[in-house]
Amino acid sequence: MDLMVIGDVDFEQLSLTLYPAQEALGREINPKLYRSEEWRALSRTDDGFVRNVLKSPRIDLIGQAL
Repeated sequence: MDLMVIGDVDFEQLSLTLYPAQEALGREINPKLYRSEEWRALSRTDDGFVRNVLKSPRIDLIGQAL
């Protein structure tokens, strides 16, 4: 399962936080981390990945890991 995270979080901490979800789902979660400023800059370009993400169905989650 691919998971894109936009925010200021440490990648190692993100991976550790996702581990219990991977175990519960029985599936690997592949996070792709973008810093907020990095994503804003990228979204202003004609990048194919960004265009695809913005036009494809997705589930937007806003929050903080507990």
